[in-house]
Amino acid sequence: TDRSDATDGTMTSRGPASQFKLARYGKVKELEKVITKDNVDNRDDNGNTCLHHACMQNKKRIAKLVLRLGADINAQNHKGNTCLHYCFGYNYTELGEYLISKGADESIRNHLNATCREVSSSSMMSSRK
Repeated sequence: TDRSDATDGTMTSRGPASQFKLARYGKVKELEKVITKDNVDNRDDNGNTCLHHACMQNKKRIAKLVLRLGADINAQNHKGNTCLHYCFGYNYTELGEYLISKGADESIRNHLNATCREVSSSSMMSSRK
């Protein structure tokens, strides 16, 4: 599934692109080899963390991995979206409810002033760039 606000990023001070790619494609064992408590909240060029990438693709095992390492469950990207905005925006409600049970804040608003429950897949797709 295409998520154009997801990027492999580049090798920057925010972290290697491979970390985000592994998260997006659900490569748990490979990601376990490169992700640590120190880099779990690295961001790509759009401000997305590994948790954002996991949620864009409905990868619960990746979400669990990064949360165990201390990922910021309420991190917002450059558009103000949290992982919950992607879960509910792309109709991954089971993952969204799991994250809420782990402490994700569903009241956070993005730059369009929408909470995770107010976004739709069409609004997520139209705000991709």
